[in-house]
This record gives sequence, C-alpha cells and structure tokens, in this order.
Amino acid sequence: MSRKTPRLFVDQPAFAGRYLSFTRDHAHYLLDVMRLKSGDKVLVFNGRDGEWHVELTETGRRKALGKFIQQTRPQPAFTGPDLCFAPVKKTGTYFIVEKATELGVRSLRPITTEFTDRTQVKVDRLRANAIEAAEQCGRIDVPDVHELLSLRSIVDNWPASQTMLVADETGNGDAPLSVILTMDSSGLPPTFVIGPQGGFSETELVFLRALPFVTTVDLGPRILRAETAAVAVLSCWQAARGDWI
Repeated sequence: MSRKTPRLFVDQPAFAGRYLSFTRDHAHYLLDVMRLKSGDKVLVFNGRDGEWHVELTETGRRKALGKFIQQTRPQPAFTGPDLCFAPVKKTGTYFIVEKATELGVRSLRPITTEFTDRTQVKVDRLRANAIEAAEQCGRIDVPDVHELLSLRSIVDNWPASQTMLVADETGNGDAPLSVILTMDSSGLPPTFVIGPQGGFSETELVFLRALPFVTTVDLGPRILRAETAAVAVLSCWQAARGDWI
C-alpha cells in the first residue's frame, strides 16, 4: 500500500528551483513521524502560488531542506462564503473552524453577542486549526481568521453589497436553500452568521431583521447546536452554489 504524500502549508514564496528551509516542527513531522529521507517528496502550498512538489535535499537532526520541483495545481480564484460565529466552548470552537475550512469558507470572524459566554479567543490557535484542516482536506489556501469583534461593530461597518444570512432559531426565517438559489450568482458569496448556544436575543434579531443586507434563515424544527448550525448552512451553500455541483 502506497503512503500518502504529506501536505504542508508554508508561508514562503514558491517557484521552481527555489530552496525551502522547513520549520523545526515541520522537520520533526517529516523526519520523525513520516520517516521521510532525502529524495522523498512533499506537497506544499502557501495560499498564493498554488500547490508544489518539494523534494527533500538535506535531512538531519531536527532539520530539513527541500527544493521546489514542479507545480501540481495552480492557485484558483477563491469564491467561498464567509462565516461569522459566536465562540462556544473551546473544543466546539475548534470544531467550527475545522469544518468551516473543510467546507470552503473564505474567512472566519468570531463575534460576541448578548448571550456569548466566551469573550476571548486565541486567534493564533484558531488559525493553526484552519491550517491543519486545509492541509488535511486538500485545499490550497487557508481562510482568513479575524480578531474577535462584537456583532454590532461588524454590522455597523458592513458593505451593503454583501448579503448576510443569519441563522434564526425562532422559526421566522426563510429556507436557506431557497434563499441561496435565488441570490445573484454574479455577486459576492454571502456571509453566514451563527449565534451562540441559546441563540440571538430578541433585541438582536429585531435589529438584524431591519438591516437591508440581512436575510434570516430557518434551519428547521429542531434546535441545533451552534457547531451543527455552522455545518448545516455551509453544506447548503456547497450543495446549491459551491463546488459540490
């Protein structure tokens, strides 16, 4: 059985003939975990220059050097949706970031709401989660991970040309698939907004419904956890307008 070629995100320029010095953590993974040696190949991407085969040229104790050999995939234009989400317990937040990355989001925006019980997030850790998910799922870019902001500050500065689809657990929204299918396919993909455990407050929902760029969507008769709601709305997008079709 052939071994799967390791994939790594490297924040360095990529072009044929360039040499790459892997980080200490990457060297440990390649040499000690994957047991690679000089002459073996690794797939790398930086989110800008496509995906490349890199051949290991020098290996040593906690050290690995490689050479960019050939581009395996060009960098595509990115057209995924954005996701605003209220952080939940630590493992739940990591789950949202991981699955949203796998489902093709362009950016991740943690937000605070009236009922949010997590008012701090480690953005560096969330970005590391997104990188790990991108490496695993085969995408060749990494979604942007933004600093934690309040819901109000997000919408106060929101461009009117980008639709927000807000998950409304009260049952007063439209069916998400129907909304997505009627959107102008030539415009910007939407931003999905997921509230905290317990949902948005009534004050927040009244405020959001009054905004011209907001459409509320109903995720069915069952109350979903925030993590499930994020996966559900992004799956609707992929099925209707994403790269599943």
